[in-house]
Amino acid sequence: MPLALVEKEGGRLSTITQREQETFANLNLPGKDRHLMPAIPTKSKRLRDGEVPGIYPFCTLPISDAERMLMLR
Repeated sequence: MPLALVEKEGGRLSTITQREQETFANLNLPGKDRHLMPAIPTKSKRLRDGEVPGIYPFCTLPISDAERMLMLR
């Protein structure tokens, strides 16, 4: 964050940051700590790796960011 903004809105920013952290701590996301996921994966690691898109060689994003965009899509 820009230093001027932190100095001007410091108290408000800390409140917003605290709210965000509390919200994320209370989210029940599928996959986090295996929540809502089967105990035994339905596909093998080899099969999952084979399904990785072939666009990575042509993508300008890092692979982790490209995968995140595909999941969001």
